[in-house]
Amino acid sequence: MPASAPRGFLETALRRSLEAEVRAFKPGNVSLDSPGHDMTARDFLLSAELCAPILVRPVSDAGADLGARVLEAVRVTRERVGCNTNLGMLLLCAPLALAAVGATQAFPERRLRERLERVLSRQGAEAAAAVFEAIRHAAPGGLGRSERFDVHAGRPPADLIAAMRYAAPRDRIARQYAEGFAEVFELGLPVVRERLRVGATLEWAALCCYLAWLGRFPDTHILRRHGVETARRVRERARELHHRLPGGNIPDHKFTDALREFDRDLKQARVNPGTCADLTAASLFSALLTNRGKPSS
Repeated sequence: MPASAPRGFLETALRRSLEAEVRAFKPGNVSLDSPGHDMTARDFLLSAELCAPILVRPVSDAGADLGARVLEAVRVTRERVGCNTNLGMLLLCAPLALAAVGATQAFPERRLRERLERVLSRQGAEAAAAVFEAIRHAAPGGLGRSERFDVHAGRPPADLIAAMRYAAPRDRIARQYAEGFAEVFELGLPVVRERLRVGATLEWAALCCYLAWLGRFPDTHILRRHGVETARRVRERARELHHRLPGGNIPDHKFTDALREFDRDLKQARVNPGTCADLTAASLFSALLTNRGKPSS
């Protein structure tokens, strides 16, 4: 797609979601104000620019090439950015984008969920092979080995969703595939929607959503890389910050200082709550797809 090509509703919604996720100051993650984990905000913004057109391009048979889109986007990211910035976001946003193919404006959540279920139900051997190749190509940290559906094995599974169900207890992104993105719609989406309703920027909604995810569940990326105890401590600290969130849209100095201290501690320990960041991006995207209002930018 030429750089000057006009962006439609779907691409605009996806790009705004991916860009707001990295613009938001989320403790432990890369943001405009705080690089980390050998990456900068520019890496993520370039990834969004490169990958959004791939995920939203029109198809005659919606759902048929989910894996191919993820794999192409991962390859482009590796080639142009040089690292894995967005595997989780691609895995989460690709099915949402396919479920919304053809949309020219926001539409009801119920319809998005119905269309998403149809997309997920059609992901067989071809999608599984492409997704597993994308995961190998991105080489996410702490992946490890599995007795069944191992991405390092020579033969991919015949059913992508069966593989995701197997991985769901240890991977929250896989859980979304296994459960029709129930947590995105029932935890992340309401947080974003409520903040937008009261006039928050998309970046502030992103932070609130991120703290909701991180305070509710142990981040599975942290679990794989650092173990249960570290994930538990991070969750408790995030939960405390989530409880302290201001009712309005402007944080006070004490809250901002606490966020920065949390961010500094996580990055010094090389702890990255990457799964919660990915889930935040998907929550933002689902909100823009279904929110008929005009959120602040």
